[in-house]
Amino acid sequence: MKHRYLQGVGGTLISLIFSSVVLAADCNPVAGEKSFATCKTCHTADAAGSHMVGPNLWGVVGREAGSAEGFFYSPAFEELTHDWTIAELDAFLKSPAERVPGTFMAFGGIKDEQQRQDLICFLQQLN
Repeated sequence: MKHRYLQGVGGTLISLIFSSVVLAADCNPVAGEKSFATCKTCHTADAAGSHMVGPNLWGVVGREAGSAEGFFYSPAFEELTHDWTIAELDAFLKSPAERVPGTFMAFGGIKDEQQRQDLICFLQQLN
């Protein structure tokens, strides 16, 4: 009985990991760069870029949330302890205020899953 439970948990974890890999593989970075045009209102995405209203997003994928050096984050962001994985970025980009209540980010989110995948694909290239 205990082994069946563990198999279920293991299978779920493998599915989550695999879905993250698939998310990265089934994306279009060119379309993501076009979507990023909206983000440029508040963010830069250059290796030597400075912060604007939002933090520079160069290297954001894999970075600890709320850790861009020199950027003033909301208390809600300062309390985050996760890294920006594909899954975390996807959840945040879908609904920033829902994912991080108290965020200063005044953006309603991207409801279209493919558009989020493409944007994350573009962000993955910025490392």
